[in-house]
Amino acid sequence: MLKNFIIYLFLITGLTVHAQLYKFGEVKMDEISAEKDFKFPEADAVILYRSVEVQVGEYVIVKERYKILTENGYDYATVSIPYPNVQKVEGATYNIVDGKIEKTELNRKLVFEDEVVKGVKIRKFTFPKVSVGSVLEFKYKATRSTVSDIDMQYNIPIKRLNLIIRNNTETNYKILQNPRSFLLVSRKQSGKTTTITASDVAPLEEENYVYDMDLFRSKIQFKFTGFQDFLKLSSFEDIGKFLLELDDFQRTFKAIKSYDDDVEALLGGEKDQEKQAKLIYNYLKKEIKWNGRYGFISDNNSSRDTFKKKEGDNGDVNGLFISMLRSIGIEADPVLASTKANGIPMTPSVEAFNYVLATAVINGERKVFDLAQDDSSYRMIAEKLLNWQGYVLKDKDNLFWIDLTKTAFSSKDTMINVTIDEDLVVSGDAREKSTGHYSMDIQSYVEDLSEKNIKNIVPYETSNCMIDEVAIDSNDDVNNVTTVSFDFEMENVVDEIGDKLYVSPMFFMGLEENPFLKEERKYPIDFGFPKRKRGIIKIIVPEGYQVESIPQSLSIRLPDNLGSFSLNLSQNANFIQIASKYEINTSVFPFDRYLDLKAFFKARIEKEAEKIVFVKS
Repeated sequence: MLKNFIIYLFLITGLTVHAQLYKFGEVKMDEISAEKDFKFPEADAVILYRSVEVQVGEYVIVKERYKILTENGYDYATVSIPYPNVQKVEGATYNIVDGKIEKTELNRKLVFEDEVVKGVKIRKFTFPKVSVGSVLEFKYKATRSTVSDIDMQYNIPIKRLNLIIRNNTETNYKILQNPRSFLLVSRKQSGKTTTITASDVAPLEEENYVYDMDLFRSKIQFKFTGFQDFLKLSSFEDIGKFLLELDDFQRTFKAIKSYDDDVEALLGGEKDQEKQAKLIYNYLKKEIKWNGRYGFISDNNSSRDTFKKKEGDNGDVNGLFISMLRSIGIEADPVLASTKANGIPMTPSVEAFNYVLATAVINGERKVFDLAQDDSSYRMIAEKLLNWQGYVLKDKDNLFWIDLTKTAFSSKDTMINVTIDEDLVVSGDAREKSTGHYSMDIQSYVEDLSEKNIKNIVPYETSNCMIDEVAIDSNDDVNNVTTVSFDFEMENVVDEIGDKLYVSPMFFMGLEENPFLKEERKYPIDFGFPKRKRGIIKIIVPEGYQVESIPQSLSIRLPDNLGSFSLNLSQNANFIQIASKYEINTSVFPFDRYLDLKAFFKARIEKEAEKIVFVKS
């Protein structure tokens, strides 16, 4: 009995004891024989040990040991290497065969380049002879990107984590945790060496309405803050002043004479600033191509260079817009910004920003512009740029933040005519008018119709809803309006009980389930952009029936006017009319608004599920 208890205790601790006494290549029998991790019993795989050693400017050495616990864990037998210029990869799979440890070496010929992420070729490899219970181990050395982020959290648990970072260079970096996902660690500083350890790191928990889960992954980030002997960047003001002193940066926005004749011809004597700015915006949007590169130190030498080449990075393209606005007397300046994928600029460093937008005061109103992204327009910037605040660089004595999340509504207005035949098949026609990001999404889809079915542009087709006769009108480029019309046919949406018919009023426009079902929320809720959806549905009363009852109308609001929903039903002689309206008034909700949203969507779904009742006349 005592012996069995000791064995049980050993199995409980078997996935952590040797992590603490880790030595590469020495896998123990109990690590392979352990059947699950008692700290994380639902895990399909665990990382027994993860070690990262960084010598800034020289190399990165990564060592990891995995344990496969279920067949679902086989996916983790394929490993991606997030560093370029990998010099050496070693690894092996460990199994128990006939009571002994069998080691199968990783075949280096199976290390291959698989994809390009952010301009870097990512290498991958797959371990051989993997089964439930296998222990996998690898190590590699890379000599580039030594100040790339170091992940401290995966989608599976990490039992033991050990990071050693040495910086013997003349370059200053702050070594910080991701402020969006702070992990309890032990951190020691000895001269220029930082040691960070952690244990039992829980996996990253996926949630919906998140732009990129990687933004909330626990990680170490290197923030460049200057050099030891000069260039101290300890504040955002320091960064702004430093850039404004760079001729290369200033030349991007400088007004020049090279395009004066073009601008004069384009404006044709127009004096209104709004119309002037829109004419220049639309001209540059059509004529100047973004080369796909991000950053705030431009690829081109000047605004003149960009105008001649007809292309450039985001700073070049938006810089030329600033330059032209300045040339006609409109106040315009660069805005340092960070895409959503780059994170919120919370710590003063060069890496805090990866984009340059334009801001201008048009008829007394300050507006923000982007010409690089396809889904940016004169009225709004792309969804990926709706990220907290941007830093306006007017001059050395006038640097300030501007809100990037306040943008015009994107709307979708739908009108539907519905009939119900004697076989209880619902059919009708619909017309949807979209603006803003909704419209731009459709237009980008339309550009590639050769590879896609036009019917797929209508998102409502399911096993019981057939879409047909789809037509698109996207010729209103000035107001960014796209209209889509289609016919539809639905089955199994009308319930017949006795002499009564029961049907929900929203058909394919309603929500089927609440997207917010968890008890609590860890992360902000990202709706992408402010949005408004309105619908008018007209249901012809089925022949031989009359209306017995319709749901009561409902109007609800989120606190602080963050959103609203209304559903109004009215009965006429031979038809029922439903008017619905759904609004989300901000791009991102803080996580502490989660319970409000959960209740809001619950009320909406319950109301949309209520039935209209027809009875035989």
